[in-house]
This record gives sequence, structure tokens and C-alpha cells, in this order.
Amino acid sequence: MKKTIVLLGLIFAALTWTPAYADTASMYFSSSQGGASETVFDLNSALWMYTHLPLSGAKSLTNFWITSPYDESYYKTYKASVAQNTWYDLTTITYTDIDDNTYSWNDIKTLGTWDMVTSYTYPAPNGASSGSMESGFTLVPEPISCTLFLLGGGALFAIRRKKALHI
Repeated sequence: MKKTIVLLGLIFAALTWTPAYADTASMYFSSSQGGASETVFDLNSALWMYTHLPLSGAKSLTNFWITSPYDESYYKTYKASVAQNTWYDLTTITYTDIDDNTYSWNDIKTLGTWDMVTSYTYPAPNGASSGSMESGFTLVPEPISCTLFLLGGGALFAIRRKKALHI
């Protein structure tokens, strides 16, 4: 009897189930195309952004805004369709500020935490839809520069301490 009730329940669930449409979009940053998600990068390292857009139909990024640690905003506008899963080399893109001045990544990169907001559109089951994704990353000094700074500072401290002890 219990097996019959379970079987009838499964049949009823299968007949009444309809797949739900889910808007699953995401993005992350990596130091290599195809790499894993990272949030901290050396100032001169490669910087890739991965985007995953919703599943239905052709998709397009409309734009993305990148904000520096000093609240300076730059954007890149896209008008063409892009694949559902796309990698962007952020160091080769030309960025525009609100005054329509253009910059390369080398012109604007600075140490600190950067924020990125990406807008996109796509055809959904009930008509066109849109959304946005937000993420961020931090640029830090290169490890060698930090090490040299600490070694130099330590040497100066040692010399000063030695002089102070002899006085």
C-alpha cells in the first residue's frame, strides 16, 4: 500500500512539474583566462573578468562600470551580442570617463579596491529582460617591491640602532 501511494505521488509530481526559469548570472576575476576566482592581484599582473549570463537566447552586455579606490568611474559600452560564458582581458580595454575622455588600463590602475558593475540584457520567456552583476578586486604592490622596502627599512633601523647604542 505504501509503495502505491509513493508511486502515485511521484506520478502526480511529474505531471504537474514545470521547469522554472532562473536568471543566473555571475562574474569573477582571475589572473589568467580560464583561471579560478581571485580577489587580490599584483599591480602589474594580468586581470581577466569572467561573465556567465542567463541561459535563454542571445545575450549582450550593455556596459560595465569600473570604479577606482578614489571613486573615479570609467565605463565600457558593448552593443554586440556576447556568448553566455565570456572572458575579458581588462588590461587591454579602452575605458571612458563621464567626460568622454578615453584611458588605457595603465593610465588608470592604482593600488586599492576596485568595484565593477556589469549590466546585461537577454530575451526571457516573457519578453526581454535585463540585470546587473557586481564584484570587486584589490590591487596590491608586487611582493618583490614590498620585500625590498622591508629589507631597506630594516637595514636603516639596524644602522640607526647601532649608532644610538654607541653614543
